[in-house]
This record gives sequence, structure tokens and C-alpha cells, in this order.
Amino acid sequence: MRIPTSLPTPQLDRKNVRCTVIVVTYNGKKEWYDKCFSSLLTSSIPLEIIVVDNKSTDDTIDYISRNFQQIKIIQNDENVGFAKANNIGLNIAYNDNKDYFFLLNQDAWVEHNTLEILITVAEKKQEFGIFSPIHLTGSKSGFDKNFRNYFHYNSTTICAYECLYLKYQQPILYESFFVNAAAWLITRKCVEIVGGFDTIMFKHYGEDNNYCQRVIYHKLKIGIVPTTTICHDRAFRANNPLDPDIIFSITYGNILLTKKILKERLIEIFFKIIRGKEISKGLKEIRFVIKKYQKIVKSREINKIKGKGLEYLEIKEI
Repeated sequence: MRIPTSLPTPQLDRKNVRCTVIVVTYNGKKEWYDKCFSSLLTSSIPLEIIVVDNKSTDDTIDYISRNFQQIKIIQNDENVGFAKANNIGLNIAYNDNKDYFFLLNQDAWVEHNTLEILITVAEKKQEFGIFSPIHLTGSKSGFDKNFRNYFHYNSTTICAYECLYLKYQQPILYESFFVNAAAWLITRKCVEIVGGFDTIMFKHYGEDNNYCQRVIYHKLKIGIVPTTTICHDRAFRANNPLDPDIIFSITYGNILLTKKILKERLIEIFFKIIRGKEISKGLKEIRFVIKKYQKIVKSREINKIKGKGLEYLEIKEI
């Protein structure tokens, strides 16, 4: 178990916080939008809010425009996916010299002081690039189902519950290897080093895994702040397995894995096929590598160069 870092609480200058919240929307529920945007607009610190809509086919744009006039809306001509849509928002906020960028899912909402606590910790721990609150269910009955798995994997579940229920007064930060991007506070330093989401290999799923891999590769850290929470209302969704191509993209786009390791993986798959084991799965993976080889090489090349990932924010197709 990693030892939690106990931090003194610095005084945050609320008026001078420069933070943009980016919410990617697509055919969401009205109750999500009401809770999501109302929570942000009543935050204890001032926030710029940008909605990047992936060509919703319902009345999402009209509803947000009518009910939340303070929010800036970017309408895409097509569904460009989670990665590129967030990059559009990040590009606007980065060029507007914001210090922090908070990515929030359309089906999630924050507490009154969520952003203030996250930024307070971020000001102190500048070796971290991503900060996440605890992700609770929409009813606050417990951890979000996937978030619970991340904590279990990193053996910090007990520590998190201690912070939530014993109500420690000081922010405590836990280092993690991954947390999903439903509620990420990203620092400007992180964006300048790591860049935006990889749009070569990713569109709708897996981009947050890849981004975490890149953060760690570039010697930054990912932290969970258990003294603040968000609600993520997705308990109704079926927990379907990811498409194999997404899993392959996460694997072969992982710059923490050397070329030697990836080559050994392909050799192992090849010999399994020869021995008649996992033939269908193995052939799918080999076909993926052959088909995506140029993109794999380009993705890994860009993502390894410090600051090169800023190219993703230019919203150019590669």
C-alpha cells in the first residue's frame, strides 16, 4: 500500500483561480445536465464552463442554451469522439492561458468545494499532473463501480474509506496508476508536457488509459484526493467488455512497454496459434497490428517526445 501524503492546507486565492471545465455532451438526460451544470455554476470558486457537443440529435443544445446561458457551447459537425472533443475544449482553454482544466462527464456532478479542494492540493503538489476526487454513484450509496475497482487494484480502498468516514480535516493525496477521466483536474504543466488525448489510436474509449500511461512516462504523477467527491450516474449501464481493438490500442499504444516487450508478445501469440491455442483471438490481434502498424508507430513516436502531444490540440487529422 502506498503511504498517503498529508498536506498542509494553503490558502487558495479564489478570485484569481484560472480554471476551465470541459464537458463533452451527446444526447444526455436533462436531469444529468441540471445536476452537472448547476453544481459547477454554484462552485466555491469561479469557473469557465465549455460544452463541446458531439452533434447531439436531441434537444441538448437548445436545452443547455436556454437554461445555462453562462456556458460557452461548441457544436461539432459530427460525432468526433471523446478524445477529439476534449482536445477542442483543451485547445480553447490552453490558448486562453488557463492554469487548470477540469474534464467532467455529462452524467456527473461536483460538490460545492470539489474544484477548490482539488486545486488547493494541486498548488502544493506540482509533481502531479492529474488529480481526481472520489467517484461515488449518483445516489451516493457507495463508490462508482469502476472507480471501486481502481482503488482495489491499487490497495487503497481502506485508506479512502478512512478519509471519507473518519472525516480527516487535511487533504490527503494517494498516488495511483490510473483513474478514469470522468472527473480529471489536469494542470497546465501536464498539458505542456504530455499534450492532449491521442487522436491517432483513440476516439471513444481507451484514451484515458493511454493518457495516464503517458503522464507516468513523462515523470508526472496521478493522484486521488479522497477528501472530496463527485457523483457519477452510470449504475444503469451494462458492464459490457471492451471491443478487442480498444484493448489492443491501449496495449500497443502504451509507451511504458518497450518495443522488445511488444515484439515478444507477438511472437508468443504466433506460437500459440501454431499450437492451436486461442487461434481466433490471436489472429484478431495480429490483424490489428498489421492494419494499424503505421498509426502505432506514429502514436508512440509523438507520445514519447516531451511537449509533442500538444499537436493533438491543434485538432488536425494525422
